[in-house]
Amino acid sequence: MPERPLKNLPLGVCLCLLAAALCAAGSAAADAGPPFLTNDPGTPGNGNWEINIAAMQTTLPGVSSWQLPQLDVNYGLGDGWQIATFPQLQTAGSTATQRAGISLDGARLLLPLEVARTAGEYTFDLEVGYYFPGHGPQERILGRVAGRRLTSRLELDAELYNDHVMDDSPQVTTLDLGGRYKLCRGFNLLFMAGRSLSGNSSGQVEFMGYLGIQILLTHYGRASPRNAETSALPSDCLQPRPRIPLSSRAVAGEPCMKKNNLSVFAWLAISACAVSRVDPIAVPLTYQTNPKNAGVLGTLPCNAVSQIQVNDARTDKTLGVRTHESKPLKADVTAASDPVAWVQSGVQGVLTQNGVVQGSGPRLVMTLDNLHTTESIWHRASYDARVGLTAQLQGPAGQACWKDTAEGAGGDYGYSGNIATYQGMLNSALDSATLRLVKSPGFKEALCHCGS
Repeated sequence: MPERPLKNLPLGVCLCLLAAALCAAGSAAADAGPPFLTNDPGTPGNGNWEINIAAMQTTLPGVSSWQLPQLDVNYGLGDGWQIATFPQLQTAGSTATQRAGISLDGARLLLPLEVARTAGEYTFDLEVGYYFPGHGPQERILGRVAGRRLTSRLELDAELYNDHVMDDSPQVTTLDLGGRYKLCRGFNLLFMAGRSLSGNSSGQVEFMGYLGIQILLTHYGRASPRNAETSALPSDCLQPRPRIPLSSRAVAGEPCMKKNNLSVFAWLAISACAVSRVDPIAVPLTYQTNPKNAGVLGTLPCNAVSQIQVNDARTDKTLGVRTHESKPLKADVTAASDPVAWVQSGVQGVLTQNGVVQGSGPRLVMTLDNLHTTESIWHRASYDARVGLTAQLQGPAGQACWKDTAEGAGGDYGYSGNIATYQGMLNSALDSATLRLVKSPGFKEALCHCGS
């Protein structure tokens, strides 16, 4: 599912932001937005800052990834303004990052629309967005959040978020529960946990969690010690601090600061313990014909083969490898079914679509020279598949009348560990290799004279 836009800042920068905020915290309220995926149209108010620093984990079948530190900064300009839509342009990365699967292979524009409404004690937020891609599949997002403030400190919310990449990828709908807890004036604890409503099927989110601190600054982040009511500082932070013996300071610390320090330490602990994993997967090889392959050979004067035979000449039977871009982790991809039967089904499918039948004619012998996949994982994954084939038409006595070799490639970009994505790109690579062979010079001619 789509990750919230973030900036990966060095840890020292984030700690500086936290330290600065300890001296100038204000108060505000929010409903959607962090810790949820759905954004809201509200702003912090004129001259106010809202800074969210957090860690977020997303676990899909076979892979777990972290975003940390996740930084979300908002600033209010003018009173009474609410931003209801904000177009976001995502640019393409370098060729190297595209191959690694950590950036887009073309620019795309996200146009979201956000609506918020309050009804008594309840708040409701709706976000609808659409990606206009310069290259690649289209994508649509739909988020809904409903919540209620239970006490003066605690607010709980529920989110239903749907992300649909408009290709063969399955839709991902997650149910997320979370909220905000006021630690003290200007400091809120943000928390959220959720998972997909579609179970543990391929490409679905098994778990998603968010934990962070929200810092609210007023008056442009500047404090005015002459006026505690309008100051950006909490009123209790403006009072002179009593002298406390060194032996008891660790226990009798100022309440607000004690809670904030504990929150900072918890956040740092999450950062230090962040892990990612990549698990092995087994892919069933299932061939499906592509309607675009029909009739590509044109008229065939001879259109029969007596037999299609497939041999596997590979020494390494592993299908491929999965790698994670944030850590030096990798795992094998294996075939859960017979590659020979899959190749035979694919070759037969392409020939049938072009009018080639089984009958009196030469024997077609196919050799699987190589079959390899790569999956490069970040928050999503880029896929690549290569299929190498050697084809030979043989006469009744076994003599070779025609022989050629070709390689086909297939690729995709989407959710990591998606079996349907693997099957689709492998079928594309097999079709590409098969079509290169049967469209090569000499194949049509050999169909006529090799069988006699």
